[in-house]
Amino acid sequence: MRTSYLLFLTLTITIFGTTQSRQKSKLCAPTYYIATDADFKGLANEMRVRGASNLPPGTRLGVDVYDSIGRGSTEFNEDAVATVNRNGFFEVVLRPKPGLAFRHNLVCNVVFMPTYPRQEPSVLEVTGKRGEHLGFPENPQARVASGGYYLSETIYVP
Repeated sequence: MRTSYLLFLTLTITIFGTTQSRQKSKLCAPTYYIATDADFKGLANEMRVRGASNLPPGTRLGVDVYDSIGRGSTEFNEDAVATVNRNGFFEVVLRPKPGLAFRHNLVCNVVFMPTYPRQEPSVLEVTGKRGEHLGFPENPQARVASGGYYLSETIYVP
């Protein structure tokens, strides 16, 4: 009986301790990222975009919805900016440009650029004034444009 009790106590402490240590460990990523989801609920005049990023709090992200990717595509939404909060999340409600309506089968692009929209100095200290700390070329979301670097996440909106 005593052996069973000690075995039970040992297992309980081991399991509880392991659970507690997992909860306390901080998640991390090897480089900066943007993860995005666009929620189209069939409303022609509204689309909700939300996501997570490990870019610094206050980072401003450009958000655009298109009918396709590349040349000849049409931008559907009015200018929109989402701001990363202190917990690493962002959310924005998009409105369509006059004469357009949201629909299924669109693409949403969320972009971090150090130059547009205007970023706070505290953000640029981390990312670099030209985005040089974004992890290019290893970071699969990092791109090059006009002598600087930016992050881009493009998703399908079902």
